[in-house]
Amino acid sequence: MHLYLVARLILVVLLVNVELATSFEFTTANYTTATRFFASHEKGVAPKRFLRSYDERAEARAIGGGTISDLPTHITDPASKIAQKIRSSENYKAELVAKYILTNSELTELTKQINRLNTKKVTLIGTLADRYGDNALAMALVSAEKNADSILAPQIKELQKEQLMRWSDRDLSTGGVFKLLKMDDEGYQMLRGDKFNILDDYSRHINSKEHEGYLLDGLRVGMGGQQNLWTFLQTAKTHPSTMVKAQQLEASLITQWMREGWPPIDVFQSLKFDEVNNAFNADNLKMFVKYVDDFNVKYRANTEPAIDIYTRKFGDTVVTMKLLSAMKVPTTKEVATRLYNQKLEGWVNRGNVGTLISQLGGQLLLSSEKATKNAETTQLHKLIFASWVKKDITPDEVLSRVFLKGSGTAITAEQKKIVDKFTRFYASLE
Repeated sequence: MHLYLVARLILVVLLVNVELATSFEFTTANYTTATRFFASHEKGVAPKRFLRSYDERAEARAIGGGTISDLPTHITDPASKIAQKIRSSENYKAELVAKYILTNSELTELTKQINRLNTKKVTLIGTLADRYGDNALAMALVSAEKNADSILAPQIKELQKEQLMRWSDRDLSTGGVFKLLKMDDEGYQMLRGDKFNILDDYSRHINSKEHEGYLLDGLRVGMGGQQNLWTFLQTAKTHPSTMVKAQQLEASLITQWMREGWPPIDVFQSLKFDEVNNAFNADNLKMFVKYVDDFNVKYRANTEPAIDIYTRKFGDTVVTMKLLSAMKVPTTKEVATRLYNQKLEGWVNRGNVGTLISQLGGQLLLSSEKATKNAETTQLHKLIFASWVKKDITPDEVLSRVFLKGSGTAITAEQKKIVDKFTRFYASLE
């Protein structure tokens, strides 16, 4: 009797949410020898199992010609009215199913035929999935679980487990489940939805100890790559309803990179940080610099520091100006200042600052004054001031020759500070 009630409840929800499945090509395991996380193969694949010896697609046919295929037309008028009301208001679903569907006698024939499933190797979950599609069935099970009473709940839970087993028996990957459930239709809200919970349950079903890795693989494959997943998480972090979950997934993702030993330059390239605004985005900048630091500590690696990776990609001028801008922003001031100081040290140590200072000396000092509010004359000041002296620029000429200010033109506080510092520097040379 319990199976009868479960079948009726599930089928009615299916009729309300029905998405008739035409076909679905399952993603099979790809047993490539590559082991890197960012490689093209997908880790989130169910362990290999022997496939069942019968055709599950024949399950609907095994029950008989009319019962399953004609279900939509066999529902009585009261049930049809229920479906219409449910479509208009989800709040009525539990009440209406309990009031009308569980007393409907139109599915008696289906129950009788299900009693003979064991002799014909037919399963209820396979029959429903073949008729309505895995996506519709999965969501119907979730709806039924929310509306089920204490008697039906265990049976519904069992059907959910059987669906997960059915997917894994077919070697369906977590990425395949993502696509099957059409999760990308939900945007960042997927993180708080039922489909995400189903994907998480399937990841645990495949490997309870490493389920986070399988879950991340499913999201990565479903979204079309690592960079898309990262961008998705950054967006989800900006919304209160998904912020916590997105932060958890981001932390898990970074932990996975570190555990698998991905060099910083590979992370940089995989997340497409080669676009300058993307690379110097506040969250990206802080994450990447910390990842480089942690990687070098964990693996005692002699890899190039983050500032060198940025400089090699974008050049001295762009990196310097981006860091000076980032130093003005509270959320990035600390990390940008540290990188900026590393860059200054690198210039001094290599002795190759002449061209940069010649081209950007005045602008560098202005940006530095605005960002740091430093009253001292720094090494950068001294290097630039020395280049001015070499060009025979005197303190009285700084405004006109460096900042291109005419006589009597208003100047900024930063420009005045630079003139004062240069005046003191110039006097010290006499």
